[in-house]
Amino acid sequence: MHSKRPSEWTTREASEHFEWFREIKDARINKITLFSDASNAGSLETKLGLITETVRRSLGNLATYTGDVQAVNGLGLIVGFDAALVVGDALVSNVDGASWKIMRTRIATLISRNLPVVQRHSPFAFEPFLEGRLALSLINREANAQPTNVLHSVYLNWCQKL
Repeated sequence: MHSKRPSEWTTREASEHFEWFREIKDARINKITLFSDASNAGSLETKLGLITETVRRSLGNLATYTGDVQAVNGLGLIVGFDAALVVGDALVSNVDGASWKIMRTRIATLISRNLPVVQRHSPFAFEPFLEGRLALSLINREANAQPTNVLHSVYLNWCQKL
């Protein structure tokens, strides 16, 4: 299964990957939440702000830069994925009808078929690998600007889209 791209997986392979994903998801969320001191955050906005700030402080270890071009490294992919899992779980908890699913079709938003996504009734789907990389890029763009709560903005955007 791991020698093939997700879009080439059989239905059984996609289901096995989804079960593995469900087994590790909460541990990944707990790890980044603890590392960000966000376990006792009073609100989702505060929690996402603390995680955003942790990612911002860690950017030097999560990507390499050639001029203005950012290349996310392996650790950056993991941290971005974990941060996006927090957002995904918040969407599932707060958007009626949203749930973790296996993306069965390829859609125009570059989401790979057979990967876990948060989806509701719209054709849009929140895919944590893609959204994690996007969040890292958005946080990096603020390097010389007033920092914002990027993960909360991503969350609010997806609340509208789903």
